Amino acid sequence: MWVVKFGGSLFDADNLKNWLSLFANHSSLIIVPGGGPFADQVRLAQRQFGFDDSTAHGMALQAMEQYGRMLCGMQPGLSPAGDAETIYRTLERGDT
Repeated sequence: MWVVKFGGSLFDADNLKNWLSLFANHSSLIIVPGGGPFADQVRLAQRQFGFDDSTAHGMALQAMEQYGRMLCGMQPGLSPAGDAETIYRTLERGDT
């Protein structure tokens, strides 16, 4: 099994779809998304509204989920998985 951190900075990469296509053709691969532009908005909102770091952290985790869902929506063959059980089932099927 391989774990790949797919950083939010790749959001603007010209070859984003190529990377996703390559990853989708690998079994036993887990992609951990960054927060991308969704996390950027959390940082901006925290500065503007002054909410605490714990709230910002929770929002940043949701930003990672949103970015991951976007990536799955861009590439057939990628499956969202938010917990260990779903990850294991996905890997058992040979999906990414």
